[in-house]
Amino acid sequence: MDKNTSNESYINLFHLFNSIYPVSEELMNSFIMNCEVKNFKKKTKLLKPGNRSSSIYFIVKGSARVYYINKEEEK
Repeated sequence: MDKNTSNESYINLFHLFNSIYPVSEELMNSFIMNCEVKNFKKKTKLLKPGNRSSSIYFIVKGSARVYYINKEEEK
């Protein structure tokens, strides 16, 4: 991903954050230094059943579908 697209993604995300609660310049800089913008193709599975995620995803463009499997109700 090119730097301009990445910067645009951060700008859109910070705009959303600021609409909920003001975000300091220091926090925005820290966020940029410790995060990365990733693009995923449609229908990409981010996590396999039974695995735990160590990541947090913020969707800047598009949508995601989440499924929860309840093993107690399996028949």
